[in-house]
Amino acid sequence: MNAKLTKASENVLDAEQVNKEEVLELIQQEERRAREVDIQDVKRARRLFTHQTEQDEQNELGWLALARTEKQAGMIGEARKVLERACRIIPKKPDIWFERANLAAPNEAKAILVQAVQHCPKSEKLWLYAARVEQTEEMKAKILHKALEQLPESVALWKESVDNAIESREEAKNLLL
Repeated sequence: MNAKLTKASENVLDAEQVNKEEVLELIQQEERRAREVDIQDVKRARRLFTHQTEQDEQNELGWLALARTEKQAGMIGEARKVLERACRIIPKKPDIWFERANLAAPNEAKAILVQAVQHCPKSEKLWLYAARVEQTEEMKAKILHKALEQLPESVALWKESVDNAIESREEAKNLLL
């Protein structure tokens, strides 16, 4: 019995050694096919979403899909241009601004978010993001204060304000008064 197991394991090891090169070749072929399919899928998606945004410039989802397609293709600069254009065409859509700020460098994101909250002052999501990209507690507090002026009923903004102010008891007391 032991001899049969030893012989069987040797056969498996020999088969593994022989098949390694074949397996690697198959994997490489599959990777090449996947890249070709991905490239074709990206081109097809780009054409579809570009057509969609040309036909209906107010279609927020079309702009987002086009920008995400460019991002997936590694074309971050192109994705930024798409979102910049979308922000000019449909400035009252917070998700467009959010995606644009998300793709930007931190300093650029701040400037984008300033514009975003001017166009969409009732967007809790944009206010929270604007506060979170700030480096100093003081700036976060100022942004959150402005946000609460626009959205005084927002539980999330109040929570963020209190969390931000906890380090300074004076600020926390002032928020609650």
